[in-house]
Amino acid sequence: MVVEVNWAQVFFNSAVTGNLYLIGAVGLTLTYGLSRFPNFAHAEFISLGAFIGYLVAEQLGLGFLAALVVAFLVTGTIGVLCYCGIFQPLAEGGASIIHLMVASIALGFVLRYSLGALWGWKPSYFTTTWSSFEIGPLRVTGYGCGLSLLL
Repeated sequence: MVVEVNWAQVFFNSAVTGNLYLIGAVGLTLTYGLSRFPNFAHAEFISLGAFIGYLVAEQLGLGFLAALVVAFLVTGTIGVLCYCGIFQPLAEGGASIIHLMVASIALGFVLRYSLGALWGWKPSYFTTTWSSFEIGPLRVTGYGCGLSLLL
């Protein structure tokens, strides 16, 4: 059995997935540039935003756009509180970059296992509300286009 592969679709889907990783990498780079230490809890903050968005969109039923706004505001607020409550006092107290990195690893563990305790360890899924359309041989979603245009 021979399976025909639409290579244009494969490359487009790879670009969209790469854009997701790029957004995380840009955030990590921005955080490092501002705070001058690598925040190893960055991925957990991304996960926190995703779970807050899931709570708002799926469990409260407020929709995807409301979930984006609420997740952005809540996660950003928690990030600022963590910086002001953990990292800034350590830095002002003369802590080395190693101490800050260890604190960020510890914060990552706290966030990761708190999310697991609250939402469980099974995957959760957003209900997709965007439709797909075709441009030549490509099946494209508004989500994929929006993400690509964002960058």
